[in-house]
Amino acid sequence: MNNLILHPGVGVEELDAVYDALKSETKSKRSEQSLKIVRDICEDISKGNRDFKYEIIGDLSKSNGGPSAQAIRNKNGERYQILIDAYTRAYPKPIAPEKVKTKSWVERITEPDIRWMAKEVIRENKLLKTENDMLRRAMRSDSGPLLQIGGSGTTPKSASTLPNLNAAELAALQDAIDPQSLKRAGLSIGDSGEVRDENNHRLLPRGFVSAIEKILTVSQN
Repeated sequence: MNNLILHPGVGVEELDAVYDALKSETKSKRSEQSLKIVRDICEDISKGNRDFKYEIIGDLSKSNGGPSAQAIRNKNGERYQILIDAYTRAYPKPIAPEKVKTKSWVERITEPDIRWMAKEVIRENKLLKTENDMLRRAMRSDSGPLLQIGGSGTTPKSASTLPNLNAAELAALQDAIDPQSLKRAGLSIGDSGEVRDENNHRLLPRGFVSAIEKILTVSQN
């Protein structure tokens, strides 16, 4: 076949030349029409997901009166293979971006003050989870519930088991869920108490805000 057709470095601008060379070697109108069908399908795929598998092209081609996937694979389907391979080289699949690791998204924030705020929110969230676990274990202990809610004697059973937060820690927790502070950092509170970024992606889980509010209520009473 024509040397141009077999050239390994076919680019987008050369596809017409490849197609014309292949068409000049067809020996019937039917073969020419089948080649055109395959070319049109390749053109459509090049504008989409760029998946030039023979199976995909063959199924689409057969439904339009062209060669099937098996006919493309056969020895007599060499012209189709050359055309498809030319499109594959001219329109390679885009490289998918590397998935952002869960611990690295904060470092991708370019604004220093927003990055600091995000780190503080994460730190406070970890602290809150730890304190919640401590409270949960205390409430399930053999000594009975930590707080007796309702009825007579609504007082702490053991005040020493409550989180001992100083003024700075309380202020930090309050600031972590303050709508204005979050807004300055490009964050917001969702309907279920979660913290979301400016693209409405959830950064902190549902119930985060209400959990801090409960900790603050218990600590300030």
